[in-house]
Formats: sequence, structure tokens, C-alpha cells
Amino acid sequence: MVCETVHQSKGAESEIVILLNLLDGVFPSKNPSNGLLSILGVSSEKVFAEEERLFYVAITRPKQALYLVTEKNQESEFVDRIRDATTSVQQDALSEDDIPF
Repeated sequence: MVCETVHQSKGAESEIVILLNLLDGVFPSKNPSNGLLSILGVSSEKVFAEEERLFYVAITRPKQALYLVTEKNQESEFVDRIRDATTSVQQDALSEDDIPF
């Protein structure tokens, strides 16, 4: 087993990918008052966009399985997007004949 951060795993594929700590305010990080960002001239929007890109890269790396680990009612915005997208696809795939009542 190899444990890597999202940053370390860029470009590498794995049989199984487990993303931990997908909590609101943690990943993506939401800390617009970070003084270091201001000093470096980096906007919070740029940081968010980079984390969004890293998340996309991470969820497209598994060959067999992807596990997203979060806490109920504290899910990351990224997890919410995936849930919304898969729910939409599942609903679109259903026909009236598929509904049991």
C-alpha cells in the first residue's frame, strides 16, 4: 500500500484510490482571510480552482475503485457535486417501468 497526498499522486494511476477528509472547509480549503495568500498575491479563487483541479485529477486516477471519505452533514462541496451528478444520471436512466409502485 502506498499513501500519498493528492499533490504527490499527480499523474499516477492506482488500482484503488481513497480520498480522506473530504469535509466542508477542509477540502476545498475555505480560508479567505489567510494573510499569506495576500502577501503572495494569490486570490482565494485561484486557490479554490487549484484544489478543484487536484480533486478532479484524484478522482480520475483509480483503475478499479474510488472511495470518498467524509462525515454526514459535513460533506465537501466537491462530494456534493458528485452526489448531485450521479443522482441526476440515475434519475435520467429510470423509466416508468423501473418504478415499483
